[in-house]
Amino acid sequence: MLQSNNEDKQILYNSIKRSVGNLMSGIPVFGMFSGSVADYLIKYIDPYVSAFTDEEGLDIEQLGDFAKEEINDKIEKFKMKYKKESKNNENKINF
Repeated sequence: MLQSNNEDKQILYNSIKRSVGNLMSGIPVFGMFSGSVADYLIKYIDPYVSAFTDEEGLDIEQLGDFAKEEINDKIEKFKMKYKKESKNNENKINF
C-alpha cells in the first residue's frame, strides 16, 4: 500500500507544478521561475502532506480542513498587520 501513498503524493505534486506553471505563464517575466516556485512550494508542504497520508493514500478531508484553518489564520494575521501599518502611515501623513 505504500505505493498508493507515493502515487497520491505524486499526483498532487504534478497538479501543483501544472497549476503554478499555468498561473505564471501569463506573466513572461515570472514564467521562467515557475519550476523553482513549484519546487519551493512542494518542499514547503511536503511535511504536511506526509502527515496526512497513510497506507490508503492521502486523507483529503483532513488535509483540506487543515489547509482552510491555516489559510484563515494567515488571512487574519495579514488583516491585523495591514490595519496596524495603515494606521501608522496615517499618523505619519497627518501631522
